Amino acid sequence: MSQLLKRAEQLLAAGEFAAAEELCRQVLAAPGPAGAARKLLGECLYNQGVLLMYSGMHTEAEERFGEALQANPKHVLALNNLGSFAESAGLFDKAIALYKEALAADPRSVICLRNLATCYQRTDRIEEAAPLFDRLARLDPGNTGLYMLRNATLIKAIIPDRFYPEQVRERMHAMLGKCLETRSRSSHPEKLASPYFYLSYHGKSNRELHSRIAQAYLHVCPSLGWEAPHIRHEHNASNRIRIGIVSAHMYNHSIGHTTRGLVEHLDKAQFHVTVIRLGSHPQDEIATAIDQAADAVIKVGTSDLQQSREQIAALELDLLFYQDIGMEPFSYLLSFSRLARVQVTSFGHPDTTGIPNMDYFISSELYEPENAQDDYSEKLVLIPNAGTLSYYYRPLPPAEAMLRSEFGLDESDHIYFCPQTLFKIHPDMDAVFAGIVQRDAQARIVLIEPKDAFFRQALEKRFQTMPHAASERIQFIKRMPHAAYLRLMSCADVMLDTIHFNGQNTNLEAFSIGIPVVTWPGTMQRARHTLGMYKKMGEDLFADLIAESADDYADKAVKVASDQAHRETLQARIASRRSMLYEDIEFVRSCERLFRQMLQAPAKPAN
Repeated sequence: MSQLLKRAEQLLAAGEFAAAEELCRQVLAAPGPAGAARKLLGECLYNQGVLLMYSGMHTEAEERFGEALQANPKHVLALNNLGSFAESAGLFDKAIALYKEALAADPRSVICLRNLATCYQRTDRIEEAAPLFDRLARLDPGNTGLYMLRNATLIKAIIPDRFYPEQVRERMHAMLGKCLETRSRSSHPEKLASPYFYLSYHGKSNRELHSRIAQAYLHVCPSLGWEAPHIRHEHNASNRIRIGIVSAHMYNHSIGHTTRGLVEHLDKAQFHVTVIRLGSHPQDEIATAIDQAADAVIKVGTSDLQQSREQIAALELDLLFYQDIGMEPFSYLLSFSRLARVQVTSFGHPDTTGIPNMDYFISSELYEPENAQDDYSEKLVLIPNAGTLSYYYRPLPPAEAMLRSEFGLDESDHIYFCPQTLFKIHPDMDAVFAGIVQRDAQARIVLIEPKDAFFRQALEKRFQTMPHAASERIQFIKRMPHAAYLRLMSCADVMLDTIHFNGQNTNLEAFSIGIPVVTWPGTMQRARHTLGMYKKMGEDLFADLIAESADDYADKAVKVASDQAHRETLQARIASRRSMLYEDIEFVRSCERLFRQMLQAPAKPAN
């Protein structure tokens, strides 16, 4: 029997997993000790599972990993991979249990500990994630600096109370100071990077903090500042300007909707447009329209940063337009490099990057307050009179009317619809909800059920502190296909814009149906999108929808919801003016002028 096992080990080492498995099963079928054979069989089955996983056969791979555990219940990597499958399916408690079981078998497994820490972070269990990143910094010294950065930028998705934004910033500044002191260096940040996305929802300027985070990344990963070879060559001004438009979200997604019209309507006689897709994506109607409108489309992987940089550098771009830096980690890391003569971002994720190689931030003069440049590390450029920072196709209204009863809503309710993702609902919004319920006994505040239940659980925990039993008048409605969602929106009496980070796509959908949107403008662009739209349509006409305080917000929302004549007047005004927000070719022409000007006079630091 020992000869059979020896031969099985040889086959396993040669990658002939099925043949090795067969020999192991022969050993197990014979009488005698079976421990070594079972362990070897588990290894064979695990390796088969890996091959199936890399072939995209995930169901079959999961079955093989399960069989590997039957043979060897302490197979660490099989437990880890089953945890990853559970996490991908949204079964977070199961994933955490599997990662913990793997760590019980091998407490020093870096991959299992990292997956457990990341799963805790993903599910907003920040307090449990932080000590694990500390352990990882000790266990994996080659990446100590990156683990310190990951720990420093941990942040809850749902703001637990009004004190949290200041508290988390204090923690970040203190921990980033330690990151800037470390001697640890890494050349592969793509393996551990995580965006600090949720900072942008706190209603605070992030220029100083984002710049400090970028400084820490460059300290730990100096190679991030890589430069494409063509940057130092002379530009041939007689050729078309070569523009790259880059994102991981150019499909039926808010970014896809705001990107499509620009790609379609840029003057191809002046501009050669390459769509740069990061990672995998659905090839839906929006993605297809974007690809068909471009001069070229390239797909860039997200597993090897240097390979991806070189792939983009080979395009020898004049201008690279990032659609949404900060929404996922890879585009953030990519934007540290100098891949084009001019590098630009805009409102896809409407916050400054703090990154030295990001030259310009494109915004609208209707969105920005005075001294707005103070909030940007990039040079701020303003498009005149742009109600929407995109060539946005007007959404088609619902084909048929919706009955409220189909959503469990009563016909006598006054429906206050707030369809934003739940992490946009700042604690300052709680006072608005409470004020509405206090003023209107028929109020029903409608939110959309999140994909992941822990978001709702965290928000409902915060709602328990609200006065006037407001939480009892808040109703969650399950996520639904977009056509049904628009029908639900059409049932609303009024839409509630989130404070500190306004809606954009949702507002444009609401206006297309004629739903009034109440907004309370803030001091930064992302809190002034809706105000900008009303300015475009005629601010004086919509003064009854622009609040100045939480009480004023509640008063204005209740008047719209409960006074039918007032609501119909506002609906008529929206219907007569909303065309200004859609299919605005002047936005595209303004971008073209800006692109040419940027290339003639490259940006200087905004400091």
